[in-house]
Amino acid sequence: MDCFAPTADIAFLNIGRNKNTFLQRTGTGSMLRRYWFKFSPSPQPSALNLGCGVTAGSAVDAERMICQMVFPVFGEREVAAVVEDIDIQSLDEHHVRPNMGNPAAVGVWFPRIA
Repeated sequence: MDCFAPTADIAFLNIGRNKNTFLQRTGTGSMLRRYWFKFSPSPQPSALNLGCGVTAGSAVDAERMICQMVFPVFGEREVAAVVEDIDIQSLDEHHVRPNMGNPAAVGVWFPRIA
């Protein structure tokens, strides 16, 4: 995945105490989608071995969020697959679901980024 700088329609904002999110400024009313990114396996323990969940208006926006918020914390990984409109109930019930943020809000919801 190539990491991109934010464009005019995406803004990186620091909201509240250590909570990062992206907000769309275009007001186009585009439908938000839940994306689940699967990465190439790593022998090192990492939350990214389970995957990464992002809610965004497009796959490109979701990739930008991962590049700017997830990779700096967990290291860059090659994307193996992307599932659009992931069913939350299909995610790991022991590790992912109990530890994820709000998948209805724009931003990275798994792993949680403090």
